[in-house]
Amino acid sequence: MQHSLEETPQLLHDWFTGWAALRTYPTSFDTGYPAALRRDRGGTWEHFIGDPSPLSLATLAAQVRTVPGSTLSVWGHDVQRYVDQAHLAGLKLVSTGEMLMSLDLDLMDAEDPYLADPDFTLSTARLGGRHDSSAVVARYATAIRSGQAMVAWGMVAVHSDVAVFDQTQTVPAFRRRGFGRLVMDALAARALDHPVRQGLLLASPSGQQLYEKLGWRRVCPITVLAVPAPRQ
Repeated sequence: MQHSLEETPQLLHDWFTGWAALRTYPTSFDTGYPAALRRDRGGTWEHFIGDPSPLSLATLAAQVRTVPGSTLSVWGHDVQRYVDQAHLAGLKLVSTGEMLMSLDLDLMDAEDPYLADPDFTLSTARLGGRHDSSAVVARYATAIRSGQAMVAWGMVAVHSDVAVFDQTQTVPAFRRRGFGRLVMDALAARALDHPVRQGLLLASPSGQQLYEKLGWRRVCPITVLAVPAPRQ
């Protein structure tokens, strides 16, 4: 599934909805764009904008820079412009390595994967409790264990016709053995219990080649900018 640049803001909205619900982050749209309170980063706000015009990016950057520790993630291909504008606004570059990736879920198997090795178990559970985004209709977590020890795991959130995958990891000692693929297959099987058509995830530089082998396509890079800490 190919995506045009004009689709980036909608893809950002779809991904943000699932991602924030999976991580139970408080959210805000006070700036006109999505933001999440990153409890895992000391309670700082991360703001997001997709394929921004120069004026839109300058306006949001000026708002973000008023709160030390805040970050701004820009989705789009014009990375050098984003970085140049960020410097003018007083923000610093953090990274450009993450990538939004997409998958046509019709390519995935709706059946639960088979784990042949009896030394390992695979389980998938539907997550309960409250979450911030009412648009999310279901959240699932999959884990592969050796005894009681976690070997690989991941989560997926479903809303509308989109499945957002997040925090898929394999313990280093068990990598290159297909456990990551099994986790993704198990999550996709549960997502396909719903009328989803598209998968979205953010991939680190090290994860992008793995996901491409699983059929995922690169959509756009993520430019992460931050408000510098006050000088002492």
